[in-house]
Amino acid sequence: MPYGYFISFLSSAPCPSQFDGYGKIDVDENMRALVHNKSNLAPPGVPLTFGLEPAGGFTWLGEYDISIDELLAEKKQQPENQFAKARRLIEKALAGGPVPAADMEQMAEEQGISPKTLHRAKSALSVIEKPGLSKGYNRAEYLGESRAPTVRDRLRGLMDDALAGCKDYDSYLATLQTAGVEMKRGKQLAFKLPGGKKFVRQDTLGEDYSPQAIRERIAGTRGVAVKPKPTESAATAVVTAKPNLLIDIQEKMQQGYGEGYRRWVTTFNLKESAKTLLYLQERGLDDYGLLTERASAATARFSDLSGGIKAAEKRLAGIATLQKHIGVYSKTREVYRQYRALPAQKRTAFFEEHRADIAVHMAAKEHFDSLGYGKSKKLPAMDSLRREYAVLDAERRNLSQNYRAVRDEMVALQRAKHNVDSILSGPRQHPKSPHRDRDAL
Repeated sequence: MPYGYFISFLSSAPCPSQFDGYGKIDVDENMRALVHNKSNLAPPGVPLTFGLEPAGGFTWLGEYDISIDELLAEKKQQPENQFAKARRLIEKALAGGPVPAADMEQMAEEQGISPKTLHRAKSALSVIEKPGLSKGYNRAEYLGESRAPTVRDRLRGLMDDALAGCKDYDSYLATLQTAGVEMKRGKQLAFKLPGGKKFVRQDTLGEDYSPQAIRERIAGTRGVAVKPKPTESAATAVVTAKPNLLIDIQEKMQQGYGEGYRRWVTTFNLKESAKTLLYLQERGLDDYGLLTERASAATARFSDLSGGIKAAEKRLAGIATLQKHIGVYSKTREVYRQYRALPAQKRTAFFEEHRADIAVHMAAKEHFDSLGYGKSKKLPAMDSLRREYAVLDAERRNLSQNYRAVRDEMVALQRAKHNVDSILSGPRQHPKSPHRDRDAL
């Protein structure tokens, strides 16, 4: 009676499935094995091997002494990747209890783990970073100034302190070394904090800390926005969720929403009313007149801040355009002078030959005329324009740092006032639809 064998192509990976591909043998990368795994009708057959050579293709190699357990043995341990390294760091750090997120990020940075990889590892381990933190918040925006300074923040602070009193770039580097900062020269200059574990390249510290930017700051031609340092008191401050606007139930029902939506809106409005009350109590806004005054003041403050930023940006754009035209005007002045000195019959040929230079020169001159520059008013020097640009740019960045906080405060106060007005006025009565009255009749 004929009998059959059930033969599978087995993988060397530790997997329970028998259909994972050809079974590789560690002795030779191109060698594969056919091993008899199970049979209810006859004794196990002899393992057979064959080769898969890139050049020669398929070749039988004959019998081979190997068992199914040896074929399925685990591979040699692979080097630990960044994700596994981040998971191990989190598990080890949380073994003794909760750890501040800033400390966890600091440890990850010291071990070369990126914030994105750390976040993925947190999600995989179901680590809760902060109870009540909604999915839509960015952690840096949520904590704001309460976050602990990172290695780069501390380096920037030391570099800002070292700039005071320095006359040149070499004295600045000497001041950093005196403060205990180690330096490593290469393609990019790198710094290490006193007692730090790794060097940080200078080109990763931001545009205000590049070698050229440092030289400009020493010369006084570049301004830098000073960032407030995080404080311990700010780290312990409680952040209250801002209220959302209440929904007008009657208006939504008039638009055709059903009974299920009405029940949901009722619950939503109750929650937002409670959130509004807590928001006002924590800020001492128990008086309606005081709430109105605060909301108006926040709106005016945001308008002034927004207007200041827009004015600075407009002036910065004007300075940049003026600098561009001054540079073009200087480069093409000689060509335009030759063009004007030629007789009328020769100008056409000269103009066709130097059309681009003459056109940009005339455009620059028109721009100067539109700004009122001429014989009575001379063009400003490029150095003075650079200094003005640096001062305005620093002012714009200083204003921009407070823009988000001022805007959020204004929006929260306006929402709170809107909700209070809705609660005090009660539900609005909307006239019934004439179609409904006709249907009722």
